[in-house]
Amino acid sequence: MQRRRFLASCVVGLAVTPRAAFGQQSTKIHRVGVLLTSQDGEDQFLGALKELGHVEGQSEIIERRYMSDRKERLSVLGAELVQLNPDVIVVVNGYQAQREEG
Repeated sequence: MQRRRFLASCVVGLAVTPRAAFGQQSTKIHRVGVLLTSQDGEDQFLGALKELGHVEGQSEIIERRYMSDRKERLSVLGAELVQLNPDVIVVVNGYQAQREEG
């Protein structure tokens, strides 16, 4: 839970900083590039943004790229996100380590 809040706070902080620094209302909708390893990661990330009061399509546009268990796609998907020139790129790893029982 703390990791989700930290990630969401970083993204939101980057998106809000210019507005707070100059004391102006920003009408810009920020573009966020998200590279995801799993659906669980997306749910966690979007949930954290929602907790902070962000609504997709109103305060930011989220460009998603899914790795889909194919590690070789990671660099290609990352390059696609860079080409879109988002305000910030976030990598969300939804996998959780499994303990070996023995």
